[in-house]
Amino acid sequence: MNWFVTAIDALQTTLLFPTQRSFAIPASRDDAWSSTIGNRFTLPRAAELQLSHVYYSAKNVPQGRERARSSLDLSASLPLRNNRAELLFTFRDMFNDFGLRRDVVGDGFRASYQNLLETQVATLRMKWRF
Repeated sequence: MNWFVTAIDALQTTLLFPTQRSFAIPASRDDAWSSTIGNRFTLPRAAELQLSHVYYSAKNVPQGRERARSSLDLSASLPLRNNRAELLFTFRDMFNDFGLRRDVVGDGFRASYQNLLETQVATLRMKWRF
């Protein structure tokens, strides 16, 4: 588990594009944390199953807030051909909850950004030792 404090200083400036206007970000401070937990299970025929979970709490960012996000990942391996080959299956972000989501508050607007960054991926691989 990790615990950290985010402190953002106030900013007052002038934006020049597309038109000249003043711009301000108020000072803010936030406590945030993250955690990782995992476990590996041995199955019959020397197969292995691994589960891991990652969680990031909501945190302060300039102009708004980043929402909490988490990921549950699964990995399975099965040795084949007297351990000369191995079949591997991985599935990242099983519940598709690890995408970056931000709520931004600006001068006269509110926006919600979502960037899933291709977080949910499943792969099937075969390794062969010569």
